[in-house]
Amino acid sequence: MNKITGLLISAAVLALTGCATSQNYAKAVNSWRGVSVNKLTSVWGYPNRIDNLSSGRKLYIYNSIRRGNYPTQVNPGYTSVNTTGGQTYVTSVPTTYSGGGSYDYRCKTWFEIGGGKVVNTSFRGNNCLGSDAFAVRYGYNIAPSQ
Repeated sequence: MNKITGLLISAAVLALTGCATSQNYAKAVNSWRGVSVNKLTSVWGYPNRIDNLSSGRKLYIYNSIRRGNYPTQVNPGYTSVNTTGGQTYVTSVPTTYSGGGSYDYRCKTWFEIGGGKVVNTSFRGNNCLGSDAFAVRYGYNIAPSQ
């Protein structure tokens, strides 16, 4: 594949998927203010938890956690034996490991419900990201960007 074809394919993929940003996520979440809780759950599904607030309102809480592991790089050790001038030399290099570890990508989203409608929204986490397609799919009445 030549460079031009690769660039065109990359541009097409980027155009179709868009960049995931916290702004797109906020656009989707905030679009639900004033909308009925039934419409919200028809798109977002049932929340992970519902809290009852002292004001009589409810808090619908959605959690997303994605965990994974970074690969570990193994550099195998070796032993070499050299004989020079009647002397034998043994050199040993131990195996070394680098990298590894784990990561958590999290996003917690809150919808405050009062009078059967979403009255407030909030989210927090290192993975509260969405593409334009996400905003269209999970937002309320959001048109695709041109």
